[in-house]
Amino acid sequence: MLLLALACAKQAPPGDTASLVDSAADTSADTADTAGDTGHTGTVDPGVCGVWSGVQRAGTAWTYVPSDAYVATYGMDGSFVTTVTAIDNDVVTLSTEGRYDGANGYFHFVRVDTWRCDDQGAWWTGSTAQSDGVSGSNTIAQEGWRSFDPGWLVRPWTLELGTSWADSFALTSAVNGSEPEVVNATCTSTVIDEQNRVVGAGTFPALLVDHACTGVSLDDPWLAAGTGLVENDAELLARFVP
Repeated sequence: MLLLALACAKQAPPGDTASLVDSAADTSADTADTAGDTGHTGTVDPGVCGVWSGVQRAGTAWTYVPSDAYVATYGMDGSFVTTVTAIDNDVVTLSTEGRYDGANGYFHFVRVDTWRCDDQGAWWTGSTAQSDGVSGSNTIAQEGWRSFDPGWLVRPWTLELGTSWADSFALTSAVNGSEPEVVNATCTSTVIDEQNRVVGAGTFPALLVDHACTGVSLDDPWLAAGTGLVENDAELLARFVP
């Protein structure tokens, strides 16, 4: 479950086996919400990573809440925020923090992701994560890291219905100081649908990317130009600060 935790934005709450939650949160509360009722409109500056990343500057932030299906399945609710904390030439750092509470406990998580950006888009190169929480009578604490070599193209520069691309990379990970484990991972990603998606942050024309992977997993995202991730099975965009 650690690999899932480090791979996505959020996952199932830690249970008896304890799990490190993947996520990206922040504390953005007072900045203006520009998503409004109609999502992003107008011309978008592609920035260093392209429009499908949503990265526009240091300070760009996304707030997410769990989907109804997630709450019904796991009995936990909360939120997390991902914030662009640094842009250093072609390297973007995103920091996430969040908390989920339920009848039997809670979990809190902090995560830092790095993307390398070029004219192909944003390549996910690594993550570090920490989590703590309570599940019934169990207290949970974990930390870990993972890297993708040479990188995983998660936000291509150009996307349209039918776009497809393939990735191969070495996934190295470790948890709680264990010896690193290396897995050779492959993914074929395809844009399979185009719809207006209605979420708390507004209505967004979005593309659905299907990830077919071995050795790694990632929730299939709905991506919007100028915004990035607006929805997947587990999380919904509640607020976007460009």
